[in-house]
Amino acid sequence: TNIDGATNDFSRVLSSGDHFGEMALINNSLRCATVVANSDTLCFLLHEKDFHKILGSMGDALEHSQICRTLASVPFFSELMEPEVNALANAMTVKKFSASSQINDFDQQYYVIKNGNCISKDSSGKTSVLTRGDFFTSDSVNSTTDSVCTCYSLSHGALYRCIGWRYTV
Repeated sequence: TNIDGATNDFSRVLSSGDHFGEMALINNSLRCATVVANSDTLCFLLHEKDFHKILGSMGDALEHSQICRTLASVPFFSELMEPEVNALANAMTVKKFSASSQINDFDQQYYVIKNGNCISKDSSGKTSVLTRGDFFTSDSVNSTTDSVCTCYSLSHGALYRCIGWRYTV
């Protein structure tokens, strides 16, 4: 497996029974590695539509688990109990922003970056780059960077319904 696809520096050798490419299908993202056969190799191919047909509910469970893990890593959510984290994960939707797009929601939204990054600009004009797992509100981010940014999104109302009185941003 070649992690960056640009060099011949391979980080791992796969053997009979190993699999690859599933994370791109589960996360609906671009693949992040290149696989090159170093001898005659027989691989079984599973097309994306068949993957989702066969493993659809498993993919949903993995996505939910990933959201819960991401939320648990965000300081704002780290003190929540498991039922609250599950409620938040169930209430979240996925939003994709194209490169250089403005993140302007009429209804204030809360985001956790799934992949990609955003440029945050505070009221004093100071900018910082937000990456995977960072939490932000729609009114605090100026625009995405030159890449696509995928976020878990939660409305103000949904956040309050899930954690109620504990909610203060």
